[in-house]
Amino acid sequence: MLKALTSTGDDRLPVNAADGRLLEYRIDEAGDWTGRQLVASGWSGFDKRVSPNGGLYYGATSAGGMYWYQDLNPDGGLGNGITLTDAGGVTVHLRSP
Repeated sequence: MLKALTSTGDDRLPVNAADGRLLEYRIDEAGDWTGRQLVASGWSGFDKRVSPNGGLYYGATSAGGMYWYQDLNPDGGLGNGITLTDAGGVTVHLRSP
């Protein structure tokens, strides 16, 4: 089961799976989809993710934690450059007006 989908650039859609894998789907010029695994585990805790492109990933957990990852080789397609940049996370407190 897929949990959270975002876009990291033209025709590139990384998604985290419920089993913890980080996957990436790409759409080629003919409109065909190809998929690959970027990371084998550790991504199941994110309910929401966003990426402003450039190899940056921000993930939010249901407990309110936010984490920042950076892919040092975002065009490589292998996921071996993805590192946790903010190991402590930031707790987000939502307030009602």
